[in-house]
Formats: sequence, C-alpha cells, structure tokens
Amino acid sequence: MKLINFASTFSAWLFASSVAFSGGLEPDNPVGSLSNTIMSPAIDAASNRLESSALKFLPESSTAEIVFNTIDEGSGTEPYGYAVFVIPISQTKNSLLFNQTQVNRYTVLDSSRIAANFGVGFRQLSENESYFIGTNLFFDLDDEANKRASLGLEFHSSIVGANANLYRSLGSSSNLVDGNTERVLDGYDINIVGQMPFMPWAEIVYTDYRWEAEIASQDSEGYKFAGEFWLTDNVRLEIGVDDNKVSNRNEFAGLSFSYPSRKRPSLSDGFFTSKAFPEVSVRQDLNMKVRRNNRLVIETEGSGVVIARLD
Repeated sequence: MKLINFASTFSAWLFASSVAFSGGLEPDNPVGSLSNTIMSPAIDAASNRLESSALKFLPESSTAEIVFNTIDEGSGTEPYGYAVFVIPISQTKNSLLFNQTQVNRYTVLDSSRIAANFGVGFRQLSENESYFIGTNLFFDLDDEANKRASLGLEFHSSIVGANANLYRSLGSSSNLVDGNTERVLDGYDINIVGQMPFMPWAEIVYTDYRWEAEIASQDSEGYKFAGEFWLTDNVRLEIGVDDNKVSNRNEFAGLSFSYPSRKRPSLSDGFFTSKAFPEVSVRQDLNMKVRRNNRLVIETEGSGVVIARLD
C-alpha cells in the first residue's frame, strides 16, 4: 500500500508541475512570472503530500530523489527516469557510512531496459563543517545480466565540489541480447560543480568522461555541461548538453523531486542574494547522492558497431 500511495502521489505532483510550467512567462516581468508559476499551489500541495506521507517508509536521515529526464538525439527524444535512495548505515558526529540504491529505466537501441545500482560510501566532515571528503564503491547490474563495478572519490563544499569515478566491467566479456553482442565498457568520469555567484540556487556542472572501446574504431569520450536550478526546496530543473565524438552533440533536460526539503535558498526565495557565496555548513549534505554515471555503457555489435547512449 505504501508503494501504491507513493506512485499515486508522485503522479499528481508531476501532473501539477507540468500544468504549472506550461503557463509560460509574462513579457513585462519574466522573473516574477516564473517564480509565481513554479510556486503554484498545485505543486506545493502535491509536494507536501509526497514528502509528509508517501516517503515516510524511509529510515530517519535518509534522502530520496525521483527524476524524469529527456535526451534530444536529433532523430528523436529519448525519455528516461530513475529513483535513488541514500540510507545511513552508521553515523558519528562528523562521519557517515551509507548505502545508495538506485533503479533506472532507459532505452538501449530502442528497447526498454531496467538497471540497478547498489553502493556503499563513507564521508568525513571537516571540523568547521565547511567541506567533506568521501569514497565509495558501487555494483551495477541491468536486466540483461550486464555487470559493472566502480570506485569513486569525492570532495564537496557549499561553493565547489569535485568527484571522480573509475568503472570496470565484471563477468564475461560479452553478452548476447536480441541477436546482438553487448560488451560493458570500462571508463571514467570526472565531475566539477560550482555555485553561481549571488545565486545559491543555481549550479554549473562540468563532466569529462571516456569509455574504452573493445572493437569499435575509437573510444567514446566527451564532456557534459549543465545547469542545475533549485526552483523550490524540493524541485530541481536540469538543462545541459552532452558533446561526444561518437554520438555527437545531444541536449538533455530533467525535472526532479527531492526528499526531504533542501534547507538552502531556492529561486522561490529570490533571484539574488546579498553575498556572492554565503557561508553555510555542509553537514546536511553528508547524505546527498553520489554523482556518477548510473547507466551501464554498452558497446553493441550487430550489423555494425555502435556505442549505446550514455547517461
């Protein structure tokens, strides 16, 4: 019953968000109109219900995020989504051992696919609570029995953050799926995140990545550049571009709901703040999700060789 309640409540929240965002902007006051549109009573009511009831099955101090994204690949738009949960295992005054579990749904060569990520991480908070460092280990598996593991390191402060992940395939070197041979690729990604001055609700994210080809003519490498904008305490908008030398340039966008509410300024609190970079404790960020690629990157060999769409 809890899962049914969660699904129905989130559907109502997503519908309310779609209706509100379709209102557009008033030419004479775009910022004010945007804020009023985002803060529509329908979104607030559905978000409050989702936070206060449907997600109460999570253990104390846990966080959750539900995301719906789209990728414009030129030939069409590919939707995908995921739900991620960060759950404390053990916690001291300045450290946290946690589990991160994520379920993803996306497409590979026009076929729907489900993948899961299971991770364990450790984070250590600095004495003045201005930053933390961490490490993590993940196991990734999709419904075609493709497997992968990753090792990650991270640094996070309220102004800037960075992390790196190294991915390695597990199990057999290839897997036969619908007449095609699939190979999970090894690779890495490096993420750098920075807050925009005077706009603590907005962050710029740069990602550099590379996936090592098995039999394809070249590795899949490129970068992603995105903006992440906290519209309310729960709702975040992401817009960006992925420039890859194999699959060329693609745009993507996503809307997410986070639980519990983020205790930081959002666009609904105002467009600008009086300080360029307000000093805040990052203690509440100890249970934020690890930033990583959660889709297994696949090299598919059939009539030709292609690289599956990247996350």
